[in-house]
Amino acid sequence: MALRTMVCFLVISLFRARKKYNFEGRYDLVMFVKLVQKVGMYMHQRIGPFVCAEWNFG
Repeated sequence: MALRTMVCFLVISLFRARKKYNFEGRYDLVMFVKLVQKVGMYMHQRIGPFVCAEWNFG
């Protein structure tokens, strides 16, 4: 039996620069979710501007 669920922190400040959202290139969230699904895993997304101890100053 293996672990098949990953937790992913989505820090809004990474996707939003100068009041414009960017989901291209390395920030392509849809591609990442499809990749997780392709390898047979599940993803628990934690969305928000605040991430506790896992992010500096955060």
